[in-house]
Amino acid sequence: MKNLIILLLVLLSVSAFSQNHLFTGVVKGNNGVLLDGASVYFTKSKVGTITNNNGEFSVSINLANDVFVVSYVGYTTFTSVIKSNTLFNVNLKRLDNVLEEAVVTDQYNKVKSIRLGEVFLTSKEVSEIAVSFGEKDIIKTLQLIPGVQQGKEGQSGMFVRGGNNSMNQYLIDNIYLHNTSHIGGFLSAINSDIVSNLRFSKSGISSEYGGKLSSVTAIESNAFSEENDISGSVGILSSSISCKTSLKSINTNIQVSARRTYLDLLQPLLSGVAKNTILDSKITTYFYDVFFKSETSINKNNSVDITYYKTKDYFYDNTQFPRKINWGNNIFGINWKHKFENNLVSKFYVSRTNYFFSFNGETFPYTYIVDSDVLINSFKNKNVLLKENHKLLFGLEYNYVRNLPKVIDVYIVDEKLNIKNDGLLKSHDVAVYFEDEFSVSEWLNLAVGLRYSAFAHVGSFTDKIADKTYNDGDLVKFYNALEPRLSANYLINNYNSLKFSYQKNTQYFHQATLSSLSLPIDFYYSSSNYTKPQQLNQVSIGYNYYKNNIDFSVESYYSKISDLSDFKNGSINNLMSDNIYNDMIYGEAHSAGLELMMNYSVKKINTKVVYTLSKSVSKFNAINNGEWFSSTFDRPHNLNVSVSYKFNNKLNVSAFFTYSSGQNHTPPKDIRIINEFPVINYVDKNSKRYPSYHRADIAITYVFDSKLFEESKLNFTIYNLYNRHNVFDLIYNIEVGRGNDIFKLEPYGNSLFPIFPSISWTFKI
Repeated sequence: MKNLIILLLVLLSVSAFSQNHLFTGVVKGNNGVLLDGASVYFTKSKVGTITNNNGEFSVSINLANDVFVVSYVGYTTFTSVIKSNTLFNVNLKRLDNVLEEAVVTDQYNKVKSIRLGEVFLTSKEVSEIAVSFGEKDIIKTLQLIPGVQQGKEGQSGMFVRGGNNSMNQYLIDNIYLHNTSHIGGFLSAINSDIVSNLRFSKSGISSEYGGKLSSVTAIESNAFSEENDISGSVGILSSSISCKTSLKSINTNIQVSARRTYLDLLQPLLSGVAKNTILDSKITTYFYDVFFKSETSINKNNSVDITYYKTKDYFYDNTQFPRKINWGNNIFGINWKHKFENNLVSKFYVSRTNYFFSFNGETFPYTYIVDSDVLINSFKNKNVLLKENHKLLFGLEYNYVRNLPKVIDVYIVDEKLNIKNDGLLKSHDVAVYFEDEFSVSEWLNLAVGLRYSAFAHVGSFTDKIADKTYNDGDLVKFYNALEPRLSANYLINNYNSLKFSYQKNTQYFHQATLSSLSLPIDFYYSSSNYTKPQQLNQVSIGYNYYKNNIDFSVESYYSKISDLSDFKNGSINNLMSDNIYNDMIYGEAHSAGLELMMNYSVKKINTKVVYTLSKSVSKFNAINNGEWFSSTFDRPHNLNVSVSYKFNNKLNVSAFFTYSSGQNHTPPKDIRIINEFPVINYVDKNSKRYPSYHRADIAITYVFDSKLFEESKLNFTIYNLYNRHNVFDLIYNIEVGRGNDIFKLEPYGNSLFPIFPSISWTFKI
């Protein structure tokens, strides 16, 4: 820490003597909307960038009479000569009769951006995401970038650099979204129609974000529309609708979006078709989500946004043992934005997030009902100050969390077992952060940040290990942490750059997964007397190249997670424990990897290849005699290949192939009757892998000419082209062993998605 602080002070001192300056500005349309993805180019320096989701840009250049040009599709172009290094506010005028949009990107942007491992998608790029099952899915799109993997068949969550899904932070308009899965990964819970832009970070994470170890996915929505706007899609499995309107009398923009599947209506017609998949007539499943956003401009310096989002899932499987699952999210937030006269913008967020989960199922010889709930109330303040050669970011965050890890009723035959469930867990956490983004020289740019976080677990709480009871509001345990962040970009030239990042992240909440059940159940619990916060230290280095339509990057990393928590064996035996903390074990995990990406475009063909080679291992004193073993999400090989061909402005054809090593798991070995009580025995932790996952998809998109519709597209896709039966879950047949007191378990796998052709129509009025 001492050496790091000295290094930062030296770099800050060096920056004061730099002849280059950080040229900053904000780009808006004449309607007041901030323009993300606007192109900013300096003709003499031959340097360019694009604006972020707040319409902001910053570039390090020599200010001597350079000329900068700002352009955005559908708006006039702005040109000016630089005569000072003050902040520029650029207003672009909307053009009439815009016939066709094109994505404006800067070829040097990926090379010159400071942060390593960051992906930014504009609203136009989100609209062009490939369709699967008749739906665009941004989470599945992120699963295709280097270092990011999906789990086994049917998991929509992301597993980043060996971490589990609870180590990823998902934000919609800076409101925490707890669960991103619809129907076991059929689609993500984020409707792409609501996304204005998306920023994903797996290294070089800004000090603004904390509480999670692996990654941040920050999504911004936008309700603005110059005219009433209706868009949506109609497919064989789901439909969606989105409406935008402006109430000019009160300076308010409104968006309402909704989506629902109707697979539950089709499944009774599919009797005998695709058994043991999601199309089996013995499976009933559906989901829906609803989104509302309002944006009100009070005056030129103040605006208020309101966001509401609800998701709900239902899944019932009667193919072997009956299983019924319900889960969903409810999020609500208000954002007040204020602009000061000294280039300072402040945002204040108040939000509430609620996630619920209910699971009824059977695993011989038990029948059980499990409920879980997470409630988070948050307040955040974010400030951005643009100064000469510096972009300063600072703020604070407070969260109150009320968490019910599990409530369970268990039966053997018709007899209810006596299980004392854990009660509510309550906690407070607060964080303050500061970050400075600046240029040391024409070729070296830095982002230096520091985050301080503090966490308090409070009563009412019973420490069953120490046999001590805390009253409501009593302090049970206090933790705090310093989390330094550093990102650096060294430009070799305009086409090549080297990048480096270091980050320390702290996570005060833990996930425990009963992976041995036929469907995974996740519990979430707070750090306490015996459960320390999980901490990650990660170092990354990378190289970027962009020239002549070739985009190439290579990135390597090493990370260590300390105080990693897990269940003793991840089994149903833990599910019925009356003290979740007593069943926890603690260890560490190490991960390392090499991530390669190449994107090549020539004429009408675009090819993208992504490959990740990685290794993730864990060690717990209570598991495998304290020896290292493969982590649950250790997937050594991951390959994604996509090819698209654009015949003309109407017809586009694409193909996609993915391969990854199977996920580790801990299956049960047998059931033994001891003192007339059944005990399930397990093999060594993560000693088995699911079969490797692979599949191929094809998609055809045709654009219609229409006087009625502003946009009209027909999408035809074939998912899982060669009908690969990737394992979704394992079901165990029970056989009586010797002496009638040992029951052998013989597994067989269910797949979720067979070959699946689908067709959908997307439109915009």
